[in-house]
Amino acid sequence: MNIDDTIKLIKNMSKEEKDVFFSQEAQKADFKGQTVGQKLYGLISSYIDVKYPFDNKLTLIKEMEKHKILLENKLSSVVGSDYLKTYLHGLQVLKEIRSQQILKNTQHLYHFSQSTPEEIGEYLTPMIQEKGNAFGENVEEKLC
Repeated sequence: MNIDDTIKLIKNMSKEEKDVFFSQEAQKADFKGQTVGQKLYGLISSYIDVKYPFDNKLTLIKEMEKHKILLENKLSSVVGSDYLKTYLHGLQVLKEIRSQQILKNTQHLYHFSQSTPEEIGEYLTPMIQEKGNAFGENVEEKLC
C-alpha cells in the first residue's frame, strides 16, 4: 500500500479506528516501540523541513511558528481536522510517558550545549534558549 492509499484509508476511518491504527507499533520503526502515529509525525515533519527550508530572514521564533503551522496543516489534511487535537494529544501523552521512563531509568543526564565554552563561561548558568527543539518547546525559557 502506498502513501496515497494509506491517506485515503485514514480519511475513511472512524475516530475509534484511528485511535487503534495510530497506536499500533510501526512496521519500519525508527526506534523500539514507535507507533504508527509517531512515525507519521516524523515523516510529515521531515517533509515540511525539506519542502519549506529554514528562512534566514525570519527570527528563530517566527521560523518555528511557521513550521508548526505548516506541520499542523499537513497533519490535519492527513488525519482529519476533526481528529487533529486527539492525535496531537496522543503524541504528547506518549512523549510524557517516555520522558518519565528515561528519568526513572537514568542515573545521570548530560546536556551537550550548542554554545562554545567561552559563551558558557566558568559555570553553567541558565540562559535563554536560542535553538529550540523538534517540538518547538521551551523557546525563550531560561534553561541550563
